[in-house]
Amino acid sequence: MIEGQSTNSAPAGPVRIPAVIFFHGGGLTAGNREFFPRDFKADVLAQGIAFISADYRLLFPCTAHDILVDVRTLFSFIGEQLNPALSSSSYPGDPFNFHISPDHLAVAGASAGAYPARLAALYANPKPKCFFSLYGTGGNLLDPFYLRTPDAAQGDLDIGTNARFMSPGGLEARDTVAPIADCPMGFDDTTRSIPGYSDRLLTLYVTLLKSGRYLDFLTGVEGLGQRLRTAAIRSGVPVNDESYDWERIVDAIPPEANCLFPQLHISNTFPPSYLIHGSQDRAVPVSETTECDRMLKEAGVRSEMVIANGLGHTFDQHMGPDGWQRYAGGVVPFLLEYIATEGMETESADGR
Repeated sequence: MIEGQSTNSAPAGPVRIPAVIFFHGGGLTAGNREFFPRDFKADVLAQGIAFISADYRLLFPCTAHDILVDVRTLFSFIGEQLNPALSSSSYPGDPFNFHISPDHLAVAGASAGAYPARLAALYANPKPKCFFSLYGTGGNLLDPFYLRTPDAAQGDLDIGTNARFMSPGGLEARDTVAPIADCPMGFDDTTRSIPGYSDRLLTLYVTLLKSGRYLDFLTGVEGLGQRLRTAAIRSGVPVNDESYDWERIVDAIPPEANCLFPQLHISNTFPPSYLIHGSQDRAVPVSETTECDRMLKEAGVRSEMVIANGLGHTFDQHMGPDGWQRYAGGVVPFLLEYIATEGMETESADGR
């Protein structure tokens, strides 16, 4: 889905405008491109910036390797094929064609959507000029939140109808489930044909966390969660200890999965970042954002962090425009510092 701001007059050639590429939340197990903060989109469009909301393949049967392929493919399409497609198409609401400037892209994500956004910030070409995370996943995937001991408070974890995803054979069962990239965040007639839809939407993310296997399913490495917990114990500081240090267990990550942990690749080339998180978030720990902010600043990257004290996950969805402006009013001005185009420059008809 792509939307651009309408104007009342047509210039000689397509207008080159910046764009925000947004990735939706949903635990990486559910969601689709229709799931985004409406107030953020309104702020983006009001500044003449295109808003592009993207789908990506979801966990099980797919892994973060597939998500990374989707991210790279999307940015390659934007950089090489999108503008010719725009020139040959008519988009409702726009009285003239516009072109996206591949040199003026920002990437953003909410909740789990911040994970593919981080992958884009690290690996996409063209490279985004800045990054926005809204209570986002991926700032520290070695946080104890993802490495908890399997929940055995009532004996073996009851995975219920999530068995279609988690057994038999664990990750080997991937061949029995069709890939999916469109899992709407609401029950209606269109979702009845999606196998296991209610489980994906309501319980799969939590079940993976409680089973201690979220990182297994993220990376496709069977037993990775247990391997990391064991590495922490061998380091002398288990994950549930206050002195736990994730840097001590990095060597336990297999080489093929290393690229899927964004925190291991933070450097001064990471884009300037704007981070927002609720202090009482129980779906994605605020420590992911505070740790990301620390690493970015240590790497010499500009990072602006806003902590919404006393608020939980998706707090913006219950506040309306005034609440959005209170906590996130600075986001779009920040992005514009890096993606604003000179005077909405125009191209000639042949695209040069």
